[in-house]
Amino acid sequence: MLRSRLQVEYNIRKCAFTPYTSCELSYSLNEIGAFEKLRWTLGTEWKLSKKHALDFYYLYQNKADDDEANGHVIGAGYSFKLVLIYKTGNYEKNSVVLDTAFYCCCW
Repeated sequence: MLRSRLQVEYNIRKCAFTPYTSCELSYSLNEIGAFEKLRWTLGTEWKLSKKHALDFYYLYQNKADDDEANGHVIGAGYSFKLVLIYKTGNYEKNSVVLDTAFYCCCW
């Protein structure tokens, strides 16, 4: 399966909320040009701090297969960033950022 997603978000100055929308297409690699799913998402990210955020979204999934029903999803997620800073040499600082997210959804 090959998935491609286009996402647009709007950063509101001095606001903890960042609204976004996205469209995701899924294609089957077994059949050339076989369209499998189309997902539309509308949501917002709520920045609790520089390292912690909550995500709330609505997702509509359109399946091309007649055997499966279309789906409405309401979801929430939590993400955090872990930043590790270390020194190499006397003057140079390097950092590693680990970005992790946990999501829960209801069909």
